[in-house]
Amino acid sequence: MTEPTLARILRLSQEISYQYKNSNHLLSKSWLELESAQGNLRCLEMLYDDWLEEKGLELKRWPKE
Repeated sequence: MTEPTLARILRLSQEISYQYKNSNHLLSKSWLELESAQGNLRCLEMLYDDWLEEKGLELKRWPKE
């Protein structure tokens, strides 16, 4: 192999390594954001249910599976 070919292989290998690490970091961060959003949604649902109860209203929900 010629030197430019080896240099290109090395550069692409380093770039792939960086992309893998960056993707792994972004996936972990995304998972934490998703868990946080799910928790906030559950909290919002509970607060809304309490508010409806205070007002004497009833929310018709789809049956849980």
